[in-house]
Amino acid sequence: MNISVLQSLQNIWKAAYKKLTKREREYIAMNYVMLFPGQGSQYLHMCHDLYGKSDEVRKIFETSSELLGYDLWQMIEHGDLKTLTRSQNAQPAVLTASYALYQNFIKKYGKKPDMVVGHSLGEISALVCTGSIPFEDAICFVRSRGELMERAFQEKLGFAGIITDMEQNELERILSELNEEGYVAITGYNSPNQFMVGGNTQIEKILDDKIEACGGQYIPHRMIPMKVNAPYHSRLMNIYQKDFEKMLEGIKFSVPDVTVFSTVSGSMIQNESEIPKLLIEQMASPILWNQAIEEIVKKKYDAYIDIGPNKIIRNLIEEKTRTLCVLAADDREEEEKIASFFEKSPNATERSKKI
Repeated sequence: MNISVLQSLQNIWKAAYKKLTKREREYIAMNYVMLFPGQGSQYLHMCHDLYGKSDEVRKIFETSSELLGYDLWQMIEHGDLKTLTRSQNAQPAVLTASYALYQNFIKKYGKKPDMVVGHSLGEISALVCTGSIPFEDAICFVRSRGELMERAFQEKLGFAGIITDMEQNELERILSELNEEGYVAITGYNSPNQFMVGGNTQIEKILDDKIEACGGQYIPHRMIPMKVNAPYHSRLMNIYQKDFEKMLEGIKFSVPDVTVFSTVSGSMIQNESEIPKLLIEQMASPILWNQAIEEIVKKKYDAYIDIGPNKIIRNLIEEKTRTLCVLAADDREEEEKIASFFEKSPNATERSKKI
């Protein structure tokens, strides 16, 4: 850019900045992170109030329904949890709800996040909301992704579960010993004391016994209503790699307009060429959620907003620490707290008028 043009722009900005009130300057300086949940956050009647109030939200759900070939809102509002929990239904539902919540949030408060991070499916939601993947393409992709994950479940590819009340080093030691008898691995680092695991079915009972003997707790996914019992995010999913590659054909990826921290690579996405590779690797790689949060926290953001359905991500963060300001957009009781964080300043439109 020409130096004189750059100086002119800087002078315009300085003049505009001087016209802002102290609170408006504070608002511009506030930094926050948005957290997107994955499959398992779905529930019946999610987005009910928002759907009734917002034409834009209804249009988002209608678009999904047209692409899916069935009435998604009807399934959420009048269906049953078992049907909604099937991967091919849950994934488009969670993505749609997350996208609707995000769009409503930005419209209401007028300030985009400074960083986004997503848990498994949530990373796809984050990429959609930051403009990296068109919403329509993402809906078709996650439906196919969900169908493939359902196939892994139907084919009894392996087991999955959650381990709590155990340190990472201790769990890694146990799994190392068990791998002499069969494959099992950490498939997700949810918090310092909560981990997802998956592996060959024949080793699950031995794993359960060892975890209990060491003072931890093993909770099989088959015992959790909103979870699916298959070894996602483990190397067992590599048999479907070609299928995932085919699903991504024809999708045009773009540079995100907000920084995206990937829980596949454990680092920030630098350009659009990384995205398809990460989406392919994702299903056979552990979710580095805890590691991602540890890195993001170092940047001293003012707040963290759980922007998907339910408040699972908020709870995960609070399990790690209660020193952060973490709020769930889908929690009525926290609406006032979120409003107090954002609404004391004019929204983006009002600020632009003053500038």
